[in-house]
Amino acid sequence: MAENFQNKVLNSNIYFLFLTRLSKVIMIINKEMEKPIEFGKFIHGLRKEKKYSLKIVADKLGIDISLLSKIENGERQLQSHMLNGLSELFDLDYKEMQIQLLNQKIENDYGNEPFFIESLEKYLRTVSK
Repeated sequence: MAENFQNKVLNSNIYFLFLTRLSKVIMIINKEMEKPIEFGKFIHGLRKEKKYSLKIVADKLGIDISLLSKIENGERQLQSHMLNGLSELFDLDYKEMQIQLLNQKIENDYGNEPFFIESLEKYLRTVSK
């Protein structure tokens, strides 16, 4: 029983160190690297490259042409339920697309918050218990 507790403590300490390093990486990325991809421009570029009409892509995503056009023009945000259709249609890695979408949402919603990293660290500590 004591060994199990020690393993949990060790695992939680390792996880906390990982989160601390992750938050530092996120801060560096936000300061020094490009912002998350803009999905609207990304989809538009892929669609044009493949010579797909708005209707073909919209049908695959289960949305209407008007919404797809708004997404491509940055007037609306891509929703996570649309990723599977995009990854299938354009032969893209679903996991990477979801990570990029979450990065974009985080940047849009919390990018200017001064205590975002500390809040994220606290949240991750609570969900790891």
